[in-house]
Amino acid sequence: MKNELDKLRQEIDNIDNAILELLKKRSLCALSVLTNKVNATDGTPQIHCPKREQKIISRMCEINESPLDHNSITRIFKTIIEECRLLQQKKHQQKL
Repeated sequence: MKNELDKLRQEIDNIDNAILELLKKRSLCALSVLTNKVNATDGTPQIHCPKREQKIISRMCEINESPLDHNSITRIFKTIIEECRLLQQKKHQQKL
């Protein structure tokens, strides 16, 4: 039993590592989006795009096949989106 538990915990650790790597990729992509928005505007990009954010959340709920319900998926992705938005805001303020 302990051996099986150790294997499962190791699998969770590996999954957590993969999630962290994907969060890194997403945050770097969000910074690239910011750069593109700045270049496409007069330097004052619209960082908060509620329609786009809702579209992402709706799509994730639609394709969700995990045991997590739609409320859980919504909370998780709202947090991810909010943190990426805050990162964009911080980066943009640093450049001002």
